[in-house]
Order: sequence, then C-alpha cells, then structure tokens
Amino acid sequence: MFVTASHKPEILEANLLRSSIFRRYPLVIQRGFENVPQAYNDAHAQGDVVIYVHHDVFLPDDFETNLLAGIADIETRDRNWGVLGVAGVVVTPSGKDFYAHLTGRGQIFTGVSPPPHEVETLDELILITRGDFTFDESLGNHFYGADICLQARLQGRRAYVIEAFLQHNCGREFGTKPPDFDDSRALFKNKYRHLLPLATTCTRIEQDDSST
Repeated sequence: MFVTASHKPEILEANLLRSSIFRRYPLVIQRGFENVPQAYNDAHAQGDVVIYVHHDVFLPDDFETNLLAGIADIETRDRNWGVLGVAGVVVTPSGKDFYAHLTGRGQIFTGVSPPPHEVETLDELILITRGDFTFDESLGNHFYGADICLQARLQGRRAYVIEAFLQHNCGREFGTKPPDFDDSRALFKNKYRHLLPLATTCTRIEQDDSST
C-alpha cells in the first residue's frame, strides 16, 4: 500500500498519479492536510509494507521491479529492517556521507557508493516501512522521516537506502529552507539530544550548535 499527502492537486496529477505502478497497487491520497505526519497517521495504513511518498514524486515504469528487488536484497541481509528509502546519510567525523540514486531539481544525485547501504536517517520523499510506525506530528513537515529511522534504531532495527530510481520534482530551489524548518530542527534536536551528532539529507546537528 502507498500513502501520499497532497494539498495541491495539480502537483499530484502531474507527478505521482502519472506513475503506472498505481494500476496494480492501492494509493491512499490524504488531501488538504497542512501537517504531513498527521496526514500519514490519519490514513491508518495497514500491511506488512506501507510506503509513504511525496506527491511531487514520479515513479518510472521499472520502479516496481527495482523496489521488489531492493526489498528482497535487504531481506537477505537483515530480516528485521525498519525503514527503507532512496536517499539517506551517515554521520562522519567531519560531516556526513550521502547515499542515493535519483533525479531531483533537474540533476542526478548519486552517493559516495551505489546502494544498498545502511544509513542513519532517510529523506522523507519516500519511506518504505514495516507499517508499524507512528509519525511525530509535533515535528511538522520536516524531520519526520529521520524520526522514524531513529524510532527503528531505538528498537534495534536499521534503515537502508536501496536502488529504486525515481524522479523527485521538488519546486523548491536547492539549498533553501521553508520558514518552519528551524523550529522543527530544534524540536528534533531536543528529542534526540542523547544521540547527537545526527544528520539528515539537509542538515547536520551537533550538541553545541546554535539550535536549542
């Protein structure tokens, strides 16, 4: 089962709904929500695997084949995995290592080595889950993907980037952040202060940085 939240039908129509995979798999569309984690929780999605995906993502025709192969590959490595995605990071002493293979904002993103790879956090553009997570609505529209990765980590489960190429047609200029980003970052930092340093695909958080 797939779940998406969409507040702009024109974006949904131009991207996710063009994906041929939804001829074979159900897609739950949560419309009109301002808070994406709330939309995901409200879907009450059930299933062995539930996939949460942004409405500005296009899944190419070979996505299903790659997705099933990616999940099967991780199953051979770790049958107790928690969350999978297509872009994620690992903290390093000097920064973070990025792992991915996708298109976004007109360019191809690749990481330091090809997937699959274990990571600490995943980008929210697609989150492939066991279907047993509750999203933290207090975080708003940022860090909720990293949050469920850390929920999994505290349960002894891991997060991985898999090879499942897709297109993320994000309209935001690369390197910019929305006004509510810093508030979400501060909440996330406070929640996981005991695990710092941490990184997401868009930031690194230290014990002694300027956020509270």
